[in-house]
Formats: sequence, structure tokens, C-alpha cells
Amino acid sequence: MGSTGVAPDHESALVWLDGRIMAPAEATVSAFDHGITVGDGVFETILIRNGVPFALTRHLNRLRDSAAGLGIAADGVLGDGQERVRSACEDLMAAWADHAPDGGAL
Repeated sequence: MGSTGVAPDHESALVWLDGRIMAPAEATVSAFDHGITVGDGVFETILIRNGVPFALTRHLNRLRDSAAGLGIAADGVLGDGQERVRSACEDLMAAWADHAPDGGAL
């Protein structure tokens, strides 16, 4: 692990949490978060190819359906026609272009 507690191959990573982009070492989750206290959680990993998230709508629909299957309300994240997550993807790609050690090619 690096001095930040983040694995060396992830030190240049970016995290989107609660509407903010930050370094992984800055991202924190409350000990009282439902995902911590109960262990429920869902995620999707989305490939970015040539600056375009691949099958984003399908990923977001699957994320919503997976959350619903666990009884997790995803409206706060996936509401508004999924625009919040789409906007986060755009913001992360733009931030990565400025931040990445290799010039940010996606």
C-alpha cells in the first residue's frame, strides 16, 4: 500500500461520492451507512471506450433493478431519468482527462 493507504496502482484513481469527485483516500462512508451496518450494496462497472460509456443505459437499469431486488431505494441516485449518474460519468471523464498521468486517454 502507498502512504495514503491506497494500493499503488490506484493512487491516480478518482472517486465520485455524494456528487463530488475526490481522491480515493478522501472518500469516506459513515459507520452507520446501511451498506456497512447490514452489508447490502450493489455496483456496476462501466467500460469507457473512446470516451463513451459502453451500454450505460443497460448498466443503470441493471443497477436500479439490483437495488430494488435488495429493497434499496435508488431514486436518489437514479432518479430524474438517470441524469445524475450520467452527469457524474461526464464529470469523471472530464476530471480524468485533467488528472491522469498518461494524459487521460479513455
